[in-house]
Amino acid sequence: MQDEQEQVATRTRSASVPVLPARPTTVRAGHAALLVSALGWAVAVVLIGPGELIDRQIAKNPARVPAGSDPAAFTEAARTLALFFLALVLALYLLFCWWAWRGRGWARIVLWVVGGVLLAATFPVIPAALAGTLRPPPQWPLGVVALLALITGMVLLAMRPSHDWYRQATRTRSLRRR
Repeated sequence: MQDEQEQVATRTRSASVPVLPARPTTVRAGHAALLVSALGWAVAVVLIGPGELIDRQIAKNPARVPAGSDPAAFTEAARTLALFFLALVLALYLLFCWWAWRGRGWARIVLWVVGGVLLAATFPVIPAALAGTLRPPPQWPLGVVALLALITGMVLLAMRPSHDWYRQATRTRSLRRR
């Protein structure tokens, strides 16, 4: 008898908890664009590597190498540190993408902020590249594609169907905790 009562209570509880609707196309496409952007940045970093930039900076200003240290060893250490930092940032970005995919609205906001910072860091470079005063790396088309994918993902996740789905995901999670 008690087993039947528990089953009825379980059915009643599960009937009152709303089911999360399927992700709208804007959420799926927005996350696909963010992943394309992450992949583009990752490939660009691997192809270009921070080494070329570090080599150029040290060649311009050798005083940046600490006195008494081997310039080759210093450059290699700087490259390793830069690659580690970039891998860490990429891993955090992908972690926030995963949380946003699972319906965490705060992660979507973090992705907007990170995307805004990337855009703000990129836009000052564009006039210099167009004017010819900045020599773009050979992989710049990959960076442009990643930038456009980032903008697309941010816009798609800001659209009304995405907003409504995230609101419903939050509501569903809070009802399931009760």
